[in-house]
Amino acid sequence: MMACDRAIKECDKAIALNPNHANAYSNRGLAYHDKGEYDRAIEDYNKAIDLDRDYARAYNNRGLAYYDKGNSDRAIEDYNKAIDLDPNHARAYLNRGLAYHDKGDSDRAIEDYDNAVGCPDYQTDLIDRDLVHGRDAARAAIRLLRSKIDSFCSKNADYYYYRGVRELFWNDRDNAREDFEEALKLGFHEQNKVDRHLNNLG
Repeated sequence: MMACDRAIKECDKAIALNPNHANAYSNRGLAYHDKGEYDRAIEDYNKAIDLDRDYARAYNNRGLAYYDKGNSDRAIEDYNKAIDLDPNHARAYLNRGLAYHDKGDSDRAIEDYDNAVGCPDYQTDLIDRDLVHGRDAARAAIRLLRSKIDSFCSKNADYYYYRGVRELFWNDRDNAREDFEEALKLGFHEQNKVDRHLNNLG
């Protein structure tokens, strides 16, 4: 908590110097969030968004605060906005996937987990397990993907595709590439998804 308090004081100083500093409000919101003060966090995210209507990160972070308050529907609205503003926002996909997962919508959750690791910057956003909710969301994704994989036989293209997605959450790029290539050989029905992952893998 001491680190959060220090961060809040630093943001207070930045805001005093520049009351239109959207990033300072967003960062202070994160500090309040980490202290469990979700309403104060939301107030700061609201201010950041008022100052910058295109601030995708602030929408994502406000979504996290609503999620932790138990309001998944309101959280999803903010994640939707973050993704509209930044279609490659891996964290927003991951967080929305977790919210859908909690609501029992496994299909939408898996689609979002897939989109998360399909973003060009997914390694930066998702491999850092210290992100807010990062570890819980990644574990939830891996569990759900394992269940999805187990529903197919090992000669099915979907089996290899979703196993490749799961391996990206483990940062096992070589095996992921092999599985995506095998999914293509077996005629996976959405080639554009496979191509996206293979392009990102290089």
